[in-house]
Amino acid sequence: MTLDEIDRALETLIPRKKSATAWPNRIGIMGGEPTCHPDFEQICKLILKRAPKERYGLWTYGGKVFNEYRSLINKTFGMLAYNEHNENQQNTCKHQPATVAIGEVVDDDVLREKLIDNCFVQLNWCPSIAQGKAHFCEVAYGIDHLFELNSGWPIDYEWFMKTPEQFKDQVDTCCHLCGMALPMERQLLCNKKELVTPKLLDRMRSKGLGFTDDKWTELFTEKFTLDQIRENQKTWDPRNFWGNKDRPERYGKI
Repeated sequence: MTLDEIDRALETLIPRKKSATAWPNRIGIMGGEPTCHPDFEQICKLILKRAPKERYGLWTYGGKVFNEYRSLINKTFGMLAYNEHNENQQNTCKHQPATVAIGEVVDDDVLREKLIDNCFVQLNWCPSIAQGKAHFCEVAYGIDHLFELNSGWPIDYEWFMKTPEQFKDQVDTCCHLCGMALPMERQLLCNKKELVTPKLLDRMRSKGLGFTDDKWTELFTEKFTLDQIRENQKTWDPRNFWGNKDRPERYGKI
């Protein structure tokens, strides 16, 4: 994003226009790695003109550039989400296979829609602004960006106030290409091959995306029935990345 795009995004979240509704929660800066943005120092100055550091969080994996900016980061952000991707995390942390497209593995239209409506990302994460457009979900933005689906909304005042009915256009465009709502076994980060459904892999390769050859991908062709999904939901806990919670949370129970 350019500085102008960031300034416009901030205007919709923390508006000078008194009649506009402000975003009520913390504002996260994320990427990729935000500290690698060529204008990171200017971004920090820009956001602090709007609100004190307590309103902002930084999502980072650290590294050399992060350490160079450590003092500035401490002055700018009230919350730090530090995701180091070290060896311990790689061998312990599990992630949801996002590239298992639910539209390819759940044939029942009604069941698939119920799962998408109860997606743990939609229920727990937040809307996102990137490259001058807004999305109800940061994963939906990633899908939109990769496949040039043009489902993003203009960054206008109160864009984040849209109801589920109003953001159904993005759901219909993006969510069937995603695996985040699908109750299935999660994968260790150290796995070098990403599970991908056949049609989605063809789509990725047709776009010339990297890391899509056989060295990096493993085809997933299983179909999920209602009984399988209900059984998986008994233990499925997609936010329990480290496996250290005593009682699993329940998502998308069907």
